[in-house]
Formats: sequence, C-alpha cells, structure tokens
Amino acid sequence: MVTRVGASLSALGTHSSLCGQACDIFPWPWSIAPWIKGTPGNEVNPGVLNSPATPLGAFLRALHHDAPIEAPINQFRSVPLRTHRESFLGRLQEAGGAVNQDDVLSIWEISLEVAGWNATLQWIHGDPHPPI
Repeated sequence: MVTRVGASLSALGTHSSLCGQACDIFPWPWSIAPWIKGTPGNEVNPGVLNSPATPLGAFLRALHHDAPIEAPINQFRSVPLRTHRESFLGRLQEAGGAVNQDDVLSIWEISLEVAGWNATLQWIHGDPHPPI
C-alpha cells in the first residue's frame, strides 16, 4: 500500500525501502523509508514557514483521497469515538489537576454527539506533527 500511495505523490521520499506486516512481536504494519535531510519544522524560524506551507498543503491534499477497496483498515482509528471511552477516561484521570476535568468531559460529551463518518473511506496522514 505504501508504494501505491507514494506513486501518486510528487514529494521527495514517498517510497518505502521495506514494508512489513503485523506479527506477534510488533502488531502493526510498518515501513522503512529513506531519511530526508532537513530541519524539523519546530526548529525553523516561524518567519520563514509560509514558504513551505503551500507545498506541504499540496502534499497533504494529494495524499487525502478515497482509499482503494483493498486498503487496510486501522482497527484503532477506524472506529466510533465512543469505542475509546475507557481509555479516554483513564487518561483523563491520569492528567489529574493538569487540566480542567469538567471542561474536558464536556468537550468529550459534545464530541460523542457528532455523527460518525459514513462516506467512502479515506487515506489521510493523521499525525503530521513535529518530533517530540
């Protein structure tokens, strides 16, 4: 699948060198791709970030499209939000006083009222974030 996605994108480094399937010792599909030299976005001067914003947006737009029928289903993310209730409440409890518990619970309850996705499955990049 990674190779198929990469073929439809024009960005550097969109192909994988190796791909693997979930197994007993690592229960998720995986891929290894070439390292792309550069500076992490969170280390770049904010004044120069407008320049890469357009190509990044174009890359994400090219990636986000209808998934092919044979695309794998993410058994963690491709489920209704309420499926994660126990995990969410446990993590909220762990956060303790670091967050306003009532406000977070209120937002959670409002989020549960949103209708689930019922259109064609999509391929998206769900976590384009800087390294932590």
